[in-house]
Amino acid sequence: MKQWWNNSFSRFLLVGVVNTLVGLSLIFFLLNVLQLNYWCSTFTGNALASIVSFLLNKNFTFRYRSKDSRIILRFFMVNLLCYALSYRIGLSLSAVAASLSVNQHSRKFTENIAVLTGSGIYTLTNYLAHKYYTFRMDQPKKETNKYVT
Repeated sequence: MKQWWNNSFSRFLLVGVVNTLVGLSLIFFLLNVLQLNYWCSTFTGNALASIVSFLLNKNFTFRYRSKDSRIILRFFMVNLLCYALSYRIGLSLSAVAASLSVNQHSRKFTENIAVLTGSGIYTLTNYLAHKYYTFRMDQPKKETNKYVT
């Protein structure tokens, strides 16, 4: 069990589960209970999930200890780009599904499927971008002394 916790991918998966539960719970609550629109619901849910994700991934998953303040900008820019991509695809799916729907219940069902599809796209693109860009561990630069002869 201890070996499982030492694997950053396992920790990323656990954070992903927590993150997904937080984000999707809020999205579905806003969409279905408060009857907010798709954009407002998904944006708000993903924004909260992004904050939770940043804190957990930085401190728990990747144990990133750098004091580089650019990490916050990189993290949220990646999330914003991933959100824009998943939102656009989800919105397109929702529009197609809505045009095929015959009643309000059918439309809500198809919107919910679009949310799940968009969420899957967001998760995949987000993981890859954070792994290879945001939290990459740069190799320390070799110091050269140009004054040594």
